[in-house]
Amino acid sequence: MPPEDEPKVEIKLCSENDLVLLNKAIPEPGYHERRFASQQDGKASYLLAWQNGVPVGHLLIKWEGSGPQVNKYLPDTPELNAIGVWPPKNRSKGIGGQLIEKAEGMAKEKGFKQVALAVEIDNSRAKELYEKLGYMDWGHGEYIDEWVEKGDDGEETQHKDPCYYLVKNLE
Repeated sequence: MPPEDEPKVEIKLCSENDLVLLNKAIPEPGYHERRFASQQDGKASYLLAWQNGVPVGHLLIKWEGSGPQVNKYLPDTPELNAIGVWPPKNRSKGIGGQLIEKAEGMAKEKGFKQVALAVEIDNSRAKELYEKLGYMDWGHGEYIDEWVEKGDDGEETQHKDPCYYLVKNLE
């Protein structure tokens, strides 16, 4: 249960019925649909934070981990991904921490011993939160988060962001 100063939010898995409202509250074309599809495929769980009937945050648990660069060192380690709180005025109010706590609980229930996440090097606020929650450097050097984003015009943009990669023991 969140402390008194944290907003009361409900954390639940995304359903198909949530997508319309989710896109209105947190507009990112195709973003939520892709994450929901990975949940439908059994590769992920897409958690949503709701406050007063409005989605205010999301977190994707990638059950198969991050990919070859990470899985070589952290096999059998789900990745907490796409952690976001919206609008920005809702940040630093405990919503992200509640999403992470729920995700860690789900991972533990599935028998995982640890979870991991990446945080961009220039996102010191998020890194401080993760460290406060018990996440530590993974010990294998720099991690480059790479992905392709398709714009509304169909153009693809390649992203390569240097990140800290952090891991937390759930035992």
